Amino acid sequence: LYYLRLASIQCTSWGSPMTSGSPTIDYFLSSDLMEPINGQKHYSEKLIRLPNLGFSISHPDLPTDDGQRSDFQLKDDAIIYLCSQCLLKYLPQHDYIFPSIAQSNQLSQFVFFDSFLGPVITDSFIKRLGQTFAEFGLDYQQYCVFLRQIEPQKYLQLNLLADVFLDTFSFSGGLTTLDAIACGLPIVTCPGEIMRARQSYGMLQMIGVTETIVETEAEYIEIAVRLGLNQEWRQKISDKIITNKPVSY
Repeated sequence: LYYLRLASIQCTSWGSPMTSGSPTIDYFLSSDLMEPINGQKHYSEKLIRLPNLGFSISHPDLPTDDGQRSDFQLKDDAIIYLCSQCLLKYLPQHDYIFPSIAQSNQLSQFVFFDSFLGPVITDSFIKRLGQTFAEFGLDYQQYCVFLRQIEPQKYLQLNLLADVFLDTFSFSGGLTTLDAIACGLPIVTCPGEIMRARQSYGMLQMIGVTETIVETEAEYIEIAVRLGLNQEWRQKISDKIITNKPVSY
């Protein structure tokens, strides 16, 4: 449909955060905080940089039930790293990030979700993780948990029980990052060149929590490990998110 000229002026936005590439779409409505300085070069449309996040969203109703880690197959003494992006966002060149963190923090437990697109994608990702962890002399099954898709309130409860949110490279979190912010969950993110890799970056900039924004993969691992091992600093970041989060909503 977006190759048809159905109106004199046609716009799109970041439901899928990249250019349509269509000559019939005139404007791309984006977020000023997420776009790099040279953002226009990434679009065939004219880029419109809306203030802040560029959209309005309400704070979710958080669960009143504290829940138990055992409800999600998680260890009570583990440092829970929530990795809740669609599995298609996890690129093979970044698989080593997880065993690298586990090597420095033996209590690490990484929580993923089965792909909603079917078991082939999930199985492929698990196979990759198994091989990569083995290269580090580690058994991925001791560190990785895969959950089925769960209802929104259960998902928010998982955010409240987790310790750290690990953002994806190249295609960062959107609503998942906002959910983590709502729950005061510290977020590690490494912004990329284009907007779809800078969504979490923009959200953290908006609430003024920039301590866990990194520039390199090595720094990403370092901050993730520090958040896991340093409970006092992790709590400080969480408290800052909770204090500042109202500006996001």
